[in-house]
Amino acid sequence: MKPFRPLLANRSVFIWPLLVVSATVADLTSTYYASPDLSRESNWFVVTFKLGWIGMILVTFTLTLLSIALYLYHRLIFKIDEKKGAFETPAKFLRLYFFRDSHYNLNRFYNNPARGLRSFIEGILNFVGYYSIRLAVLFKTFFVLTNTLNSVITRHYEVTFNTSGFIMIAKNSSWTKTWIESFFIWWVCNEQTIDFTYLPIIEVLLTLLCIPLVVQFEKKRMVQNEPVRFLQQQTEVMN
Repeated sequence: MKPFRPLLANRSVFIWPLLVVSATVADLTSTYYASPDLSRESNWFVVTFKLGWIGMILVTFTLTLLSIALYLYHRLIFKIDEKKGAFETPAKFLRLYFFRDSHYNLNRFYNNPARGLRSFIEGILNFVGYYSIRLAVLFKTFFVLTNTLNSVITRHYEVTFNTSGFIMIAKNSSWTKTWIESFFIWWVCNEQTIDFTYLPIIEVLLTLLCIPLVVQFEKKRMVQNEPVRFLQQQTEVMN
């Protein structure tokens, strides 16, 4: 257990992994509650290849574990050292972030392209590690809400689709002509538009929003030198 003591001491590292695992379990549970036969499942990969529940669980947890692995890489492995003048201009910061040198230029890349490419890929993976797990928690929470709403619709309404649209018949007469029924009708009308039109747009906007957040996080981490401290502590304990 000694090699893991620094990791256990830094409990904040576990917050996002615990959140994404919880959100994944809640997403699968709500999906089963809303659509036991996966007839209303919107996951393109699962639907296209007809993977069923076993495939659904494997794909979902594989992606979740991948996001956790990238997040741990971001928090514990990726590191850049603070250098004088690194924050003077955005260009210097980007060179330091992607190539570990605020004075990096094309000549250095031509002299050692493999090192430059590897460093650039590491910077991309670090950004994905910061971004993907947060996006996963956000979208899985949204899917839990939509699955819950769909389960309410299927249990309280008979919904029949035809060429001219759909027909909704409330199983409980007290729900007719109320704002609840109006909202459910709006949801059935717009669900596919929300899933396939608005969600990709929101994902792009959130990606752009994450860029300045990552910059601020890395600037703070460079000053605090968090990954370096962690690795030093781990080495001391192992010795």
